[in-house]
Amino acid sequence: MTRNEIIFNMFYTQYNILRGNIEQIQQNLRYREVHTTDCLELIIAKEKFEYLREMSKWIFSVLKIDEDEYFEKLYDDFNKEQKKREMF
Repeated sequence: MTRNEIIFNMFYTQYNILRGNIEQIQQNLRYREVHTTDCLELIIAKEKFEYLREMSKWIFSVLKIDEDEYFEKLYDDFNKEQKKREMF
């Protein structure tokens, strides 16, 4: 495995972890009474997710990793999926 593949896989793993956290918190909010701490947890999870996105853009551009923007497409797909969920 090359250095770039290792770095990409690290970001991909973090992406999946943070995405799972957001989905879990959202699912928890559907099935119980909402408290302010639940809202804060969701805000923090989303901010971490966006921070990972910004960091990945910067690092990938410096190291010339993911030039076909596969990682960015993952975020776009997740955002579209989130918007569809909000409609219902």
